[in-house]
This record gives sequence, structure tokens and C-alpha cells, in this order.
Amino acid sequence: MDQSGSNGEGLIQAQRLSSGFVILEAYREFKEGVDSMKMLEQRPGPPQLHWWGKTGALVDISNGIMKDSRVFRIDSDDWIEKYNKEGGANTVKDQALQRLKREGWHSVRPALATTVRAWIMCGFMAITITKRATVAMEYYSRVIDILEWGRRTWANVPKIDRGVIFELSFIRGAKRLRLNALHEILASKVKDSHYIRENLVEWCRDLIAETDANPPAQGTEIDPSTILAFWVYPKGDALAILGWHHMQLGLAAEDAEDANAKFTESARYYIKAAHTFPEDDEKRPYYLKVAIEAYWFQNKPLDDVLLLTAGISHCFPKVLGLWEHSATMKEMAQNVVQAFEFAFICREAIDKGEISMKDIVKPKSLKRTDRWATPAVKYV
Repeated sequence: MDQSGSNGEGLIQAQRLSSGFVILEAYREFKEGVDSMKMLEQRPGPPQLHWWGKTGALVDISNGIMKDSRVFRIDSDDWIEKYNKEGGANTVKDQALQRLKREGWHSVRPALATTVRAWIMCGFMAITITKRATVAMEYYSRVIDILEWGRRTWANVPKIDRGVIFELSFIRGAKRLRLNALHEILASKVKDSHYIRENLVEWCRDLIAETDANPPAQGTEIDPSTILAFWVYPKGDALAILGWHHMQLGLAAEDAEDANAKFTESARYYIKAAHTFPEDDEKRPYYLKVAIEAYWFQNKPLDDVLLLTAGISHCFPKVLGLWEHSATMKEMAQNVVQAFEFAFICREAIDKGEISMKDIVKPKSLKRTDRWATPAVKYV
């Protein structure tokens, strides 16, 4: 395995990774978990009710969600009721230590794993179904607290004993979920949140640094879906969120120089994020389009803008092959079409001698709100 891979693009190029690897594997695990969950039966029997059915649904469902949350779907009216009956332990740190002394790892390992995975799913359903991102943050923060504590406490305990949940890759997956939840809170301006933008930036930078510092071990066999889900995607999400952060700073800037600096950083992060994801992932053309918007705001010359539209043209057919029917494709396609239309109009204007590749050119739709436009800007 190529260890230039402290960045997602290096890993992708080295192994020719496709987003199809991760979405198919995530869907397989998620579906197996849901099928197992639906096999649960409630049977009456004194003095209490008993549950019968195949176990392991929680592991498969949470694995699928952590690999790629885009697989999540509710396909029956009693989905949530069925999920709630799959369980969720209340094991905490002191209880885990006491139980370990009494019963050993064979008892503690599944108890902790069940607790952590149940909290992950509670957080995910809070943000996905009920749109309560702050509740999701509470669950994810609790998960990460337990995971980091366990990794420190049992640093010298083999993975086979303490379990996979204390591996850096699993912790990274949980941090990715928490990061996206915090981004949702700040982007939607949730009231009464004690989190601030600086928390978001710190978590992004920490996640990027930790991912780069711990590439997949050389010589180990790791399937492509795992590399994407627990190395490439977390870093890509963090880079894109940093791009969003700098975009907001640019939009709120008080002078042209500060705005230009922030939009420059925003474009840089969005381009890095786009190239972190595989060519056939729907996020690549979307992030390139947002980078184009940052270029427009910072008065970049047309040749730089058209380089990004060319990048979208290159990857978009591959994206359609996998993601044509995804939940976000409609919005993403609208953004892509806007970029294509702009490029087409510009090329026609170049052929007519009306503009050149070195001109600052923007869509007419930006003219009324273009705060930092210079007299040199041409609108098409």
C-alpha cells in the first residue's frame, strides 16, 4: 500500500478507489442489519416478555451508517419500533472496570460495544429523522468520551480482547459523525447552542492531522470500503467544512482585502476536499462548484474558473453512473448545470472577442450582490 497516502488523493490514486466500493459495502451491512432486526419476535411468557430472533443487527446497522450514511433509509412503518427493541446498554466507565474484574473481557467487550453502537445510532437517528442535531451531539460526544477513555485505559490490551471500537479508525468514524453534526448546528444557526465556530475549526484540524499521522499500516490487507470510510471520507469532510468556515468569514468581511483572503482559503479547502473524494463520488463536482463560487467572490480570472469547470466536466459522467438517483442529486445537478452554462456562455463570448481568458468574468446573477467587484469585472 502506498504510504504517500497521508492524504486521501494519494490513497485513491494508488488503489484506484471508487465511491462504489464503500456505498455497496455499507449498503450490504446496513441491509443485513435491518433484515436481522426484522426477524426479532416478541413472545409472551411469564413473568415477562421475551425477544427471539437473530442478533447482531446493531453491529451491522451501525457499521453501515459509519461507512456511508447515505445508505440509511426507513422501509417500513415499524422501523424505529423494531430498532428500539434491538437494545442499548447503560454501561459507563466505572461499571466497565468493575465488570472487567468480575467477569473478564468476554463480558465487558460486547457490553461496551453495544453501548457505544446504540449511542451512535441514537445520535444518527436524532439528526436524520427528528432533525435534532444538538441531541445527536450529546450522543456522539458521549461515544467519543468513552472511546478515548477506553483507548487510554487499555492501551496495552490487544484488539482481540478490548474490541474494535477502541481502534483509531473507529474513533475517527465517530468523530466524523460528531463533526458533521456540529456543522449542521452552526450552519442552521440552532438556538441555545454552546458550541462556536472555533470548536468546529479545531475538530476539523485535529481530524485531518490525526488521519494524516495514522495512514493504513503498510503490508496489511484493508478492503477499499474501509480505507474510504475511515481514512479518505473523514478527511474530505473536514476539508470541506473548513472551506465552508472560510466562506462564511469572507461573506462577513468588512473590507475587500480581508474578504479576498478568506475566499482564497475557502476555494483552497474546497478544491482539496473535492480531490480527496473519488472521481465518481457526488461530492467531488459539488465541492468544485462551491470553489468556483469562491473564485467569483475573490475576482479570480476566467482561466482559473474554467479549469474548475473542466474538472467538473471530467468527473460528472462518472458520478452519474453511481449517484444519479441519490437524495442530493437534484440540488447538486442544478449547481453543476450552472457551472456548465457559465462555461458555455464564456466560450461563446471568447469566440466573439468580447472577453478573454485573463478577464474577471462572473454570472449576471451575481451583479446586484457582488460586494467586492472591481470596475474590471465583466458579467455574462
